[in-house]
Amino acid sequence: MGAPIDLHRWRGEVDYWLFLDGEVGQVTGEVSGEALGLGKTGLQATLRVTMTMTDRNTGQTVQAPIQ
Repeated sequence: MGAPIDLHRWRGEVDYWLFLDGEVGQVTGEVSGEALGLGKTGLQATLRVTMTMTDRNTGQTVQAPIQ
């Protein structure tokens, strides 16, 4: 395992929407910061995510990211 990634200068936000029964319906988020912590100098990086929950009564599998 490598050295920990330094993300202390990264900032972001998360928004979410709820169904009428109080369960989460959708989550969106974004974080931005210096890519230096990812081993790249002079770059700005942005990570975005959107997750929508439509089949709430079935199991879901999240695949590992491709490296």
